[in-house]
Amino acid sequence: MKNIKSLSILILLIICFCCTANIVNAQQPTKDSTGDESFFNPKSQLKMLFGELGYGTRDLSAAIGFRYGFLGIDLGLGGFTRSNIPNYNLYSTPQVPFPKVYDSTSYPTLSVSFDLLYYFDTGDFSFYGGIGYYSQSDTVLAKSLDQGNTYGSYFYKQVNKKAGFCFTFGGQYFISETIAVGLGYHTKKGVFAEVGYWWY
Repeated sequence: MKNIKSLSILILLIICFCCTANIVNAQQPTKDSTGDESFFNPKSQLKMLFGELGYGTRDLSAAIGFRYGFLGIDLGLGGFTRSNIPNYNLYSTPQVPFPKVYDSTSYPTLSVSFDLLYYFDTGDFSFYGGIGYYSQSDTVLAKSLDQGNTYGSYFYKQVNKKAGFCFTFGGQYFISETIAVGLGYHTKKGVFAEVGYWWY
């Protein structure tokens, strides 16, 4: 319930931000309304599709996104390539309470994130920052250290789910009339590189 409330508040903030940005952008002078081209920023009409590939605490991550003008959105996925979780964890196993004395290991698994981005352009460079919402699940395995325990050295299993806000920032360079490349950092996806196809 708490996560649903937080997500609803974030969506409301995103809608308000987008509406405000569109109103401000609509009030800006255009190339047709003034004879001075210095008032016209063509990137205010820029459209871009982009993809990201990164590496962080959850191993490889990937994302796809879309930019229009100074705003953008992206959808990211992390942890889909992790292979160091013991094989027996892939099968259905009993989940019993952790013993009093145990040794545990946390295995970060899948995380999904959605971000709203704001861009600032200067020359052939574009810098951006963003805020988003993420949801993730981690598998915790524990081994009893109490030899007298009924289950002996049996591995105990627990799945921890977590959700909250995430942040990102980065920059892009327009290397041609249709291609941009960039680097960035995301608090859940880690360090990433991106390639975008853009047009006016």
